[in-house]
Amino acid sequence: MTNSLEPLRPARSLEPVPISLMNGATTRSVKPSLGAFNAGAAPPFKRKMSAKIVTLGAISAVLGLNAAAGLSNLRARTEPVVQIVSGTPVLKKSSEGDNVRWHSGKATLYLDASLDALGGQARDAVRLGFGTWLSSGAKVPGLSFDSTNGAQFGQTANGKSEISYGPITVAGHESALALTIIFSDSKTGEVLEADMRFNSLYPYGLLSGKGGSGDDQAGCASKYDLQNVATHEAGHFFGLGEDYDATSATMYYTTGPCQTNKRVLQSSDEMTMDSLYVANAPQSAGDPSVVTAKGCGGARIGQGNTRGEAPVLALLGLLGFVGLRRRRR
Repeated sequence: MTNSLEPLRPARSLEPVPISLMNGATTRSVKPSLGAFNAGAAPPFKRKMSAKIVTLGAISAVLGLNAAAGLSNLRARTEPVVQIVSGTPVLKKSSEGDNVRWHSGKATLYLDASLDALGGQARDAVRLGFGTWLSSGAKVPGLSFDSTNGAQFGQTANGKSEISYGPITVAGHESALALTIIFSDSKTGEVLEADMRFNSLYPYGLLSGKGGSGDDQAGCASKYDLQNVATHEAGHFFGLGEDYDATSATMYYTTGPCQTNKRVLQSSDEMTMDSLYVANAPQSAGDPSVVTAKGCGGARIGQGNTRGEAPVLALLGLLGFVGLRRRRR
């Protein structure tokens, strides 16, 4: 699976795909029918008792319906759903329909010596790109960095996630600004290795990032900011695809020279990454690291306010109704 960052070019038009998540749940009730108490005129005492019975019966019915509605709402909220809408990075899927992501809580990245050709601070720029996602709050795996030399970038896994600088020779991606290749389990979607390369076909720079409009013209010389591109590629490393709609987003599929805005995540970037790792976080009894899944750009599912009062009151009302009928007999 490959993800590439393209040099800036006219954006293509995509039709948004609306997703409907919630089906409305309704309850219907039929008002109970009370037959005539007596064919003839009822004595005053019996008329009073009838009024009490009808009143208690109505209270019981109302409380019972409230309880049923509460239980219906609880049943409707048993399975939270996360919605990803147009304007957010896409999520990759395995052949079994599972999200492609890291299952392990930690990963090691090997920075190749070829990065040093970009300057003495190139490795720091790459680390900062990953650090942007690590500080976002999403439960992405923790990272450690090591050094390597002679990284071979291609479509063959070697058990090491390597980041390098050089030509990209993967067919169909030769002109990509940068490319990330993910090796994952075809069924579970678990990422096993991810390699990244910055294409030596383009001029890179280490810009100050102080441009007020997201562009850093001072000293740019039409170079591509390494940290800007690294932040985008780090999103691919963790499992996100391209965003074709939100032009200011980190995961937007193109970038231009002197641009530094991808260093800062937009809400669409953060929420999608959060949904990928929080919604899929392993949950075990008593595990303090368990995090409740959040809705993303969709309907929020409330917890309700039913604490048992309505069922108890309905039962008391019904018992009172039965007691009166017995005393009447």
